[in-house]
Amino acid sequence: MTTMDERFRAAYRAAAARELALALRLITAHDGSLIYSREVTIGRRERLILSVHLPGILRVADAETGQVLAESLPGDMLTLAPGFEPKWPV
Repeated sequence: MTTMDERFRAAYRAAAARELALALRLITAHDGSLIYSREVTIGRRERLILSVHLPGILRVADAETGQVLAESLPGDMLTLAPGFEPKWPV
């Protein structure tokens, strides 16, 4: 059984995570290359931000940390960008 305090803390943590996701979107959009951005949930826990940037670059970022998990080759969204190395642990 959860207490009221635990529920409030969980709600505040969720709100803080949403703020981080929004900050990531704003920072990414600031360079003017953002075409599309959407937050998705994979399973019950993993939240990702999928975004498309000019000139056709697909980026996948962790919604909580803002860490870029994958970035595509410009114009080829199914090919990982040359030299892109994901940070571990993912």
